[in-house]
Amino acid sequence: AATASAFERAPSASRKRARAGPPPVSIRLLSRDVAFYGVLDFLQRSLGIVLVPIYTRVLTTSAYGSLDLMVTAWSVLTVLVDLQFVAGFSRLYLERRRMGDGPQFAGTAILTRLIIATAVAAVVLCLGFAGFLELSFIPSFLQHRAAWTLLIAGVPIALTYDVLLAQAQ
Repeated sequence: AATASAFERAPSASRKRARAGPPPVSIRLLSRDVAFYGVLDFLQRSLGIVLVPIYTRVLTTSAYGSLDLMVTAWSVLTVLVDLQFVAGFSRLYLERRRMGDGPQFAGTAILTRLIIATAVAAVVLCLGFAGFLELSFIPSFLQHRAAWTLLIAGVPIALTYDVLLAQAQ
C-alpha cells in the first residue's frame, strides 16, 4: 500500500477549526459585556421610576395622564418603525465585517435607519399639526405642539442609537 504524503496526513487549518467547535468564551469579556449592557438597561429602566415622583409633583393629574399617553404613542411608533432592524443588522454585520466592508455596512445601516425614522417622524408630525391625528384617545397635537415635537423627534435618535450600540458589540 502506498503511504500518504505529509500533505494528505496533516489536517488542514480549516478542518482543525471545524472540528474544534466554537471558540472558548472569555469570562472576562463576557462579564464586561454583561456589566456594560446590564448597567445601561438598569439605568434606562430605573430612570422612569426616578422620574415618577417628579412628574407627580410638577404635573397636574390631567397633564400627567397626557404625558403618559404621549409616551405610550411614542413607544408604539418606535415599535412600528423599528421593524426588527437591529436584529437583522446584528446578524449581517459580523458577516460583512469578515468580508472587509463592516464600516461601510454600518454607515449605510445607520444612515438608512436615520432617514427612514426621520421620514416617518416628519409624516406623523405633519399629519398631527394639520389636524388629521386629533383623536379622542391621545392628547391633542395642536394643544401640545412642543411635547409632541420633542417626543416624535426622539424616535429617529433612539432608533439610530440602537444601531450604534449593536455595532459596538
